[in-house]
Amino acid sequence: MDEDYLHNPHDHFIKASLGRPQQMATLLRTFLPSSLTSGVDWTSLKRESGDFIDQQLREQHCDLLFTARWQGKPAYFCLLFEHQRKPDKKMPFRLLRYMVRIWEDWQGKHPEHPLPLILPIVFYQNQRPWPYSCAFADSLDWPLEMAPEEKTLWLSMLPDFRHRVLNLSEIDTNQVAGELWLRVSLKFLSVVLLEKREEVLKEAFAAINEIESSHDSDELLNNCVKYLLGGGPGIDKEELILHLDTVESSRTKEAVMTMAESLIKEGRQEGRQEGRQEGRLEEAKLMLKRQLIRRFGEIIPAHQESLERASLEKIEFWAEEFFDAISVDDLLSR
Repeated sequence: MDEDYLHNPHDHFIKASLGRPQQMATLLRTFLPSSLTSGVDWTSLKRESGDFIDQQLREQHCDLLFTARWQGKPAYFCLLFEHQRKPDKKMPFRLLRYMVRIWEDWQGKHPEHPLPLILPIVFYQNQRPWPYSCAFADSLDWPLEMAPEEKTLWLSMLPDFRHRVLNLSEIDTNQVAGELWLRVSLKFLSVVLLEKREEVLKEAFAAINEIESSHDSDELLNNCVKYLLGGGPGIDKEELILHLDTVESSRTKEAVMTMAESLIKEGRQEGRQEGRQEGRLEEAKLMLKRQLIRRFGEIIPAHQESLERASLEKIEFWAEEFFDAISVDDLLSR
């Protein structure tokens, strides 16, 4: 598994499994009200590239953006997937920022066209319903006492929208019985986020048993095994082996073992490489700190904090600039 996957297993699995237009079309058509989807030309649905999500939001969420023709006009489906079981109280505001970036990008490409519709949808996994309001207006700090007509006037001058919430724990995968890839992917998204390992493995292997009939079973199986090892609650190869007797197909059983062995080997190699990289970083930080102390005297906590946050590339750059700097502040500001 590459280093990026190890740090973002949920992102990779979601984009590999649900990033396909055919799977997403089935998902949206099945679980959204028909009043929202009846005018969509699903054959026109396509995934859009682009980075519109906040970096801070990216640490807890994965985003997918699709466009389609909606009653003959372009429209966006803006999808955010929660990585954590804890819902985000500020989601309406963060979604608004996300949507504004999409509109800005659209306007830059189509300056003469009106802004397209955007449907914001949040996926999250919890046994309890979403506890916060989905209305952006409820994020505002309204006075305790306010006449209804006064609030209506204020609302007419402010952004006001509601996002949709789809709870993965409440989705009945039997409703997508004809879509094996989507059904298995949804099961894995649900089970990997469970806290009980035995329950995770039991449900995961029940889903694995369904994969055999898929014409692209190897790719789907690889995604699932990789996600199970990289995104679950500490699942390891030994635990996988203990549950292999529940796999009905000998071909699938052999494939799981081969993939697990390969992924574990990759993880060890990358772990050693990452360890060496971290060792180089710590050594470079220590050497630069010693040079700073020797030349400028004791360094203050703020300088120490800057050194601790710095990447190896930054530390090496400062080391090159060291003799031209007139103070620690001068060096660290470069």
